[in-house]
Amino acid sequence: ELPRVIQRLAVISSRTAAGYEDFLHTIENNPFHYSFTIDGFFTTVQGENNVTELAAAVEEVISAAARTGLDYDTVVIIRGGGAGTDLLIFDQFEIAAAVAACPFPVLTGIGHQKNETITDLMSHTSLKTPTRVAEFILQHNRSFELEVLQIQQSVIIYSQQMLAVSRQELMQLKSSLIQQSQAL
Repeated sequence: ELPRVIQRLAVISSRTAAGYEDFLHTIENNPFHYSFTIDGFFTTVQGENNVTELAAAVEEVISAAARTGLDYDTVVIIRGGGAGTDLLIFDQFEIAAAVAACPFPVLTGIGHQKNETITDLMSHTSLKTPTRVAEFILQHNRSFELEVLQIQQSVIIYSQQMLAVSRQELMQLKSSLIQQSQAL
């Protein structure tokens, strides 16, 4: 399951991919000023002969978490669009198996609207582009923030109601005490 708040991300992508830059720009310039820890695991994300390298990147995420003792809230695998043949790497068994066995929820943003890969099917959540993955993370965190703000508002209202009732009870006790004192 995704944690209530996503903060620590492992991103698997090509270091020079425009999709990676789009993802980072959206995450880092978010209107809510959320901060994230992003660890990049860079590899080639196209070409069927790079399957082992990409699967090893997923394994490296798991090893890095074990080394540091810090779990990732999610693993993000992103690659922008391109020709359908460029995405064939994500239809390979070795990649799909690594994603399915990953102990962290995996979000994918591979290709465009029309593209769907086996890796997408194995992931926790598949989104169509790297930017959509970033927007999903931001919206996920925003939903939690709004829930907390709603609870905060409920606590304030309840506290105000309790204070009003207590004030009224104190006023009644004061009045009663004055009347009893005068009677004595």
